Amino acid sequence: MKTKVINQVTEKRPFVLNNDRILIVDNDQKWLDVVCRNAEYYGAKEIYQTKSPSKGMYFWEVERPSIIFIDINFNEKDLTNKEGLDLLEQLSYKIQKLPDKKYLEKNPDIDFPTTTLVAISSFKGMRGFAKKAGANYFIRKKNFIRDFEGFVWNYHKVRLV
Repeated sequence: MKTKVINQVTEKRPFVLNNDRILIVDNDQKWLDVVCRNAEYYGAKEIYQTKSPSKGMYFWEVERPSIIFIDINFNEKDLTNKEGLDLLEQLSYKIQKLPDKKYLEKNPDIDFPTTTLVAISSFKGMRGFAKKAGANYFIRKKNFIRDFEGFVWNYHKVRLV
């Protein structure tokens, strides 16, 4: 499958991800690079990558990135492999256990940054599984440029509220 990175036009790009710490979890170096370069295009400076779901969980526990991109089909030849989907479910569960907004408003000195979970898949029928597992957004690799751009704009709108 051919992939392309957004054509970078400096004067028109919005730096909406410039204050975000980003983690990318994918077993394929090509997709780690594609997601990383597109995040950089939108201003991200602090980007971490791993090919291991267990290292992804560890990184979340230690660093609390604001966005995590997770390939939910870690082995595209073995559809029974659910490492990415399992990581998504575990992260979603742990994030939901963090204090809610009312608690944070009453305790402004405590900092619990929220994390947005973005599921990525090559397969058409995975959107529902990703949402059920706790993904905030879904990107299909076949439509990567369009879906990534849609995520960025939606993410930016939510942060402005």
